[in-house]
Amino acid sequence: GCEGKFARCWVWGSQGAEGGERPGVEHVAIGFADVVASSRLVATAGDLATFGSLKLFTARAEEMRRIHSGQSIQTLGDSFMVLFNDEVGAFAFATEFQRSLAERPILAGETPISVRIGIHSGPVLRRPTSHSQNLEGDAIVVAARLTRIAEPSEIVVARWVRKALPSVNQLVLGEWQSAPTTHSR
Repeated sequence: GCEGKFARCWVWGSQGAEGGERPGVEHVAIGFADVVASSRLVATAGDLATFGSLKLFTARAEEMRRIHSGQSIQTLGDSFMVLFNDEVGAFAFATEFQRSLAERPILAGETPISVRIGIHSGPVLRRPTSHSQNLEGDAIVVAARLTRIAEPSEIVVARWVRKALPSVNQLVLGEWQSAPTTHSR
């Protein structure tokens, strides 16, 4: 992957899709993040310590979201999804979030919390509910799948996202490589 001090990045082969002109559909970049081995954290550090640490983790993600102009964060257990208007914002969020965890670790007991991040972009449909909104679309599913193939502290981006990123990121993170096509995870 693109080896850097704080994260490794892989490019995955999905090409993405353009957003449609249908009502409620918009093209966004989706960052999906998952805490590595959260069940093990609970088993070793205990419920209260882990959930307190996850609260700090989510607050840090929210801070990074605001800095990089993300639209919203939706938490899903030990994971979260954040939306951005473009791929550059999503990637800047992911790299800064990984950097912040490396420089200022959040501990669950004595174990630093580690995260995997997947980024994809494409059309998303927002459906209002009585209390918030549901987000739907294949781009969300792909971002979640990219997260599953990432190693701890890695960022995996779809090829579509990589093409949208300025070349300056290569200078910051190093050379990009294609992710392996088969995964046992």
